[in-house]
Amino acid sequence: MTEIYEPLLNDVEAARFLGGLHSKTVQRMARRGEIPHYRIGKYYRYKVSELSEWLVLHSSGQNPPAQTRKEIIQ
Repeated sequence: MTEIYEPLLNDVEAARFLGGLHSKTVQRMARRGEIPHYRIGKYYRYKVSELSEWLVLHSSGQNPPAQTRKEIIQ
């Protein structure tokens, strides 16, 4: 079976791919095991294909409109 090489993203690239998160947020999510990652020495690395699958599984589609304070009180 032939493996297809997929370049790994660093924290900044993964953060950009995940919608503009901060790179430290991505590191924290990886450390907690919340997103798929690889640990290479002291660095976290990410595959686009795995992050893409994770996004599909963890997205809820469109968000409903937020309630206003007035709607909550009534």
